[in-house]
Amino acid sequence: MALIDASDQTLEWLEELTSNIEGEYGFQYYDSKHWRVFKETEESPNISMLNPQINQIRVMLKLNPNSNNKLIESYRGYFYDRFPSVFIIKEKKDIKLAVKLIVESSQYSEKSFQKKNNIYRKSNDQDFDYLKTANDIENPPNYVITLTTRIIRDYKLARDLKEKYEYCCQICNETFYVWNSNINEMEQYIEVHHIWPLGKGGFDTTNNMLVLCPNHHAEFDLGTIALNPDTLLIEHIDEDNSYNGKKLRNKKHKIDKKNLDFHYEKTYYE
Repeated sequence: MALIDASDQTLEWLEELTSNIEGEYGFQYYDSKHWRVFKETEESPNISMLNPQINQIRVMLKLNPNSNNKLIESYRGYFYDRFPSVFIIKEKKDIKLAVKLIVESSQYSEKSFQKKNNIYRKSNDQDFDYLKTANDIENPPNYVITLTTRIIRDYKLARDLKEKYEYCCQICNETFYVWNSNINEMEQYIEVHHIWPLGKGGFDTTNNMLVLCPNHHAEFDLGTIALNPDTLLIEHIDEDNSYNGKKLRNKKHKIDKKNLDFHYEKTYYE
């Protein structure tokens, strides 16, 4: 199956990375429309998912936050025990580090953590320093002035929907509290996700909205989680995810199937 987001350059990078992964570690892979997915065996959970785009490759990882590896320990809070943790290949020289991170991800792909000890490789200080450079942590980019076209949204619709769900996520039923400096107190925080993005022709209507916490909003945007349009069950790229195969915790408004179809076919990784 063709990787439809890729350019010739990123496909070349992907094949070089795949060659290293297959040759040295024996991992298997399969392709969908947007992703190359690495697994140890056909039955094992996903280790890493790669989305080659025009000028970069998004490498989604499942990394152990309790690892003693300096590379992971210093970025705790960015790398988690489930998808998505993201590393971006921006140049060909990033491939070597991406391979090491994928191998590290394989250590967390089974709950026992007793994976093949012979494939574990500790990343050294040089890798750690390069990761900081690759992610622009210490070398922020320059700024430019741009002209932006904004979509005019009906914020009252979103606000009313948040209130309908009492500011709780439809996936996990959790709410967030943030400090509001205008009133000097904590207040509930939740977000509204447009299932069919407004920038891609979706409508600003409640039947195209989900009320989500920031974490699950990000997962819907990245295409790592979706609602099956036919069953309305949650599907997640991580088969071990606790919400995979479950119903929405809350459903108090109608969702148009055509919006779910668009997200499932155009954004969700399958």
